[in-house]
Amino acid sequence: MIKLICLLLGVVLVLAGCGRGEGQVQTPPQAQAPASPDGTLPAPPQEEDGEVELPAPPQEQPDLSGEEETMQKTITVTVGAARFTATLAHGAAAEQFYEMLPMTLDMSELNGNEKYSYLDERLPTAARVPNGIACGDLMLYGASCVVLFYEDFTTSYSYTPLGKIENAAGLQAALGRGSVRVTFAKEG
Repeated sequence: MIKLICLLLGVVLVLAGCGRGEGQVQTPPQAQAPASPDGTLPAPPQEEDGEVELPAPPQEQPDLSGEEETMQKTITVTVGAARFTATLAHGAAAEQFYEMLPMTLDMSELNGNEKYSYLDERLPTAARVPNGIACGDLMLYGASCVVLFYEDFTTSYSYTPLGKIENAAGLQAALGRGSVRVTFAKEG
């Protein structure tokens, strides 16, 4: 009996060594259930009273591409007698900023290209280094510093976009030099 087992084991080892690749052991691919679009595996069918209940097909997400433009919020930015319209960015920080309006901020001068002010509360962040800063960009630096830029330039700093003044002509003149009071309000 032991001789027979040793003989069978020897045959199996010889056959395994004669595979397609020298010294490689080929294993069959694992059978898998087809993955759903989100990459998860579907639950196995459930059986009730002898009937198999198949999982519901995945539901298509509605196309919101046309609605995004109508959902974009605009605000009024007032500096002295000058009024500007800004379109808010999409994101949690811009949404929370919008809910805080109206607000008036005493904004300080920095670097000859921006005005800034710190909020009393922190906003959610999704900071990234922008391709460039443009006159009229409204950004969040850190979690509580609102920055209004009035010149174009490049930067290596990270900001969370809050919005952008649509027509920034005259913004630099309105903001002037030094500190300035700026009011942000919901339109309408």
